[in-house]
Amino acid sequence: MNRREFITGVASAAVGMAGVWMARRVYGAECAAKLARVRIGFLSDSHYANVDYALDGDDRFFFASLAKMRAAVAKFNELKLDMAVEGGDMTDWSRVGASAKGEKDEALTNAAFDEFEAEFLKFNGPCYHVPGNHDFCSFAPEEFYARVKNAGVPMTEGYYAFTKNGIRFLVLDANYGTGDRHYSKDWPWSWTDSNVSSAQLKWLEGELAAAKEPCVVFCHEILHPNGAKGHVVKNAAAVRTILESSGKVKTVLMGHQHSGLCEELNGILYYAIPAQVTKSRNTNSFAEVDILDDGSAAITGYFLAQSWKKQIVDKAI
Repeated sequence: MNRREFITGVASAAVGMAGVWMARRVYGAECAAKLARVRIGFLSDSHYANVDYALDGDDRFFFASLAKMRAAVAKFNELKLDMAVEGGDMTDWSRVGASAKGEKDEALTNAAFDEFEAEFLKFNGPCYHVPGNHDFCSFAPEEFYARVKNAGVPMTEGYYAFTKNGIRFLVLDANYGTGDRHYSKDWPWSWTDSNVSSAQLKWLEGELAAAKEPCVVFCHEILHPNGAKGHVVKNAAAVRTILESSGKVKTVLMGHQHSGLCEELNGILYYAIPAQVTKSRNTNSFAEVDILDDGSAAITGYFLAQSWKKQIVDKAI
């Protein structure tokens, strides 16, 4: 073999190896769904209420959120997803009278909550809830926990954990004011004073230490430092330190920031889905979140929801 034949042979082998490597790369949402360990339907911040006009200058069409959620659930069922997660702020205050500034009505608000929950539970699979700040406008914590239906996971606190298809899911409750007092209808809390309680931080650390599986975290409020002013959990840095130290978390799913957020930090994706309640009756927001073997996510967003598609290795090829 002369020098030219040798170089040609080496180059051909290199091209062949590159072809094999490229064959092991799979791109796009359809392939992600095939590789996913768990496929999640995700929506948040519906703020459903019997108000369909501007509220104090913020033109959110509250009443339209019920139809938007129905459309999302219909899509989740069509896709045959493994579970559905509602990311908090299911309902907003319902009001009596012709004005958006009419009197708040707790009974109407509770009825709207039950109506929304009944429709959400039409998903053909397990449904879970993440507590949001607005969920405690008309409920004390224990009333909220008793009212929502979490598939096989009774809520005695706003934070809880469950396992699905080899993935551990941890739901956080950041609806605590400074001093570990939980938001409640009987306490004038401030939505900008959001904290994960000290007992919950210990629980989170213990759960992650004990977990044998990759973990995915849900939290209504924002845990990424680049969240909008007032939307970031005050002790988010302490939460992130626990998540990063565990080495078991690659995905954090959130709501609360109605414009959404999608950023990576220290190997963890922080994804806040835009709100379903918007400045239009006709614009929706929901997503399919495909959790892969290592706990990372490929996300297909619908309408306002951003997609997040990463290269995925198909180990079967």
